[in-house]
Amino acid sequence: MALTVNDVILLGVVYTNVYAATGLITGTPLILQNKSSTPIYLQIASVAPSASDRAGFVIYSGNSVFVDNATEGLYAFGTGRLHVAQDTL
Repeated sequence: MALTVNDVILLGVVYTNVYAATGLITGTPLILQNKSSTPIYLQIASVAPSASDRAGFVIYSGNSVFVDNATEGLYAFGTGRLHVAQDTL
């Protein structure tokens, strides 16, 4: 089961801290869905990666991922909407 949180709007300029953007506690298990038409890049890190850094995970348009242990922090880069849901199981 999941509790939907507001979409995070990514502007394609810098990496966005997903936890800070949603107000959730760092490390909370999340389900993320790419609602944009372009890839979204994810990195588990304690500080924001450089905007040119493409290491980590890629979520392609329409796809979803489960993040269960991002205790350092979670950053997303891309353009468009990233749907965020808190996993409650």
